[in-house]
Amino acid sequence: MPVYCPSGGLWEDALAALVPSGLRVFLDLPPGSALYISGDFGLILAVLPGAPYLEDLYDRWPGRVLAPPHDPHLLRASLELAAAGGRLPRPVPRSGLAPRERQVLRLLVSGLAPRAIAQELGISAGTVHAYLGVLREKLAAPTTSALVSAYYGLPLHQDS
Repeated sequence: MPVYCPSGGLWEDALAALVPSGLRVFLDLPPGSALYISGDFGLILAVLPGAPYLEDLYDRWPGRVLAPPHDPHLLRASLELAAAGGRLPRPVPRSGLAPRERQVLRLLVSGLAPRAIAQELGISAGTVHAYLGVLREKLAAPTTSALVSAYYGLPLHQDS
């Protein structure tokens, strides 16, 4: 199958008809799953427009990430370019987050608690909490769930 999607189903079937022969495409569903895969994929099809999320995808798969929105003509042209070995342009501008801030945010989004993030990165829990404070300020995200939403570029829902 030329299209791999961890959540499977209709997406794989619908895209398979568009994919040129020999090209392997990874559909990033659930969002963020492409950060943890290995393999020879010619194109990573991102599903969310979030700047930090796309920046992490692009760092992991340079020149192979197609960001939303997925206009049919752009999708076909990107598939053909990837099949020919071409590189896609960087999908989004830099998020304004430092690499370590993105690392902390990515680990938080993956489900790690601050103490586990500290252990993973070899830094103190206090340093992780300081990074989280900076991230909350930069992303205007007062809660952990708001930070997760900001990572993926989802709108923050305000309680009225």
